[in-house]
Amino acid sequence: MNEDIEAQAESPGHWHYYLDTSIFGALVDDEEPVRVNTTRLLFDRIKSGLITAYTSIVTLEEIAEAPETVQTRIQSSLDTVPVLDESEISINLADELIKRNVLTENFRDDARHLGVAIAHDLDAIISWNFRHMVNPLRRRQIQSACLMLEHRPIDIISPPEVITNEA
Repeated sequence: MNEDIEAQAESPGHWHYYLDTSIFGALVDDEEPVRVNTTRLLFDRIKSGLITAYTSIVTLEEIAEAPETVQTRIQSSLDTVPVLDESEISINLADELIKRNVLTENFRDDARHLGVAIAHDLDAIISWNFRHMVNPLRRRQIQSACLMLEHRPIDIISPPEVITNEA
């Protein structure tokens, strides 16, 4: 585990989560108030220290492509989590996930998110991306790939799962 992350562990059972871009995007999803409220609750728990979360340069790159009004609305939440860098290991992991058909080249950024989280030995990715990340088949494929690549399997969960488990 990354030394900075290890130093922040509050207890042996305390999980460390990775937030993908969909989490930040949900904050401005005016058509889904339940999703917005659940995501706000997640950030309230992060700010209070009940949940330890990180994001990455991949998220920053994706958010930089959003309209400035969206960037402004999510900036304060983005400021609450440390940003992890990509590394040679994370890039190689992303490449392997694509090579093994876990994700396609069209979804390289999803593979990059996974690579960063796996390389930093985080416990789970929190995502609203049910199509490419939070679904039973994809979870199984990703966990299997982790084992084949000699990394600890990572869980992929939705915000409601975290809120319920961390309550």
